[in-house]
Amino acid sequence: MDTKDLLPMGQFAQATGLSVTTLRHYDTTGVLPPDAIDSATGYRYYTRSQVGRAQLIRALRQLDVPVEQIRSLLDRHAGGADIVADLDARVRAADRRVRDQQIILRGLTAALTEGMGMSPEITLSRRGAVQALACRASLDAAGLDAFARAAYRTLEAARARSPCPHRRSSATTPR
Repeated sequence: MDTKDLLPMGQFAQATGLSVTTLRHYDTTGVLPPDAIDSATGYRYYTRSQVGRAQLIRALRQLDVPVEQIRSLLDRHAGGADIVADLDARVRAADRRVRDQQIILRGLTAALTEGMGMSPEITLSRRGAVQALACRASLDAAGLDAFARAAYRTLEAARARSPCPHRRSSATTPR
């Protein structure tokens, strides 16, 4: 076997910033198989052209893309051009998860601090062409009337400061 133009696994690991253990795993999973394996010694050899793919895989792993998805992604986009669209979709999904977790965290915080005083939370949501202001607080039935009056005033003030279209509704101020 002529290994003159090939990099042994150790050198390839140094060139790519990947560990030898990681390279073995990528070979086993089919994400980054070596170009050649010496049948007598079992040594793995890589080409210099595989360095770019290895660095792309390393970057995708730093974005927490699972190895199985990396293999699928690279198989679907052999040229690499459409990988950006897949990554953008992944970022949008991660953003949605973070927003959902923030809502849950705020609700949990409100539930844990219930009884320590009323502190309404105001949120401006944009969903396509629809914009809405919401005011939320944890309270018991006895505090509902006072909350509704205070919330209306708070929401009206927030609406006046927000980029929402300034439309007056037909609703009147609660008394």
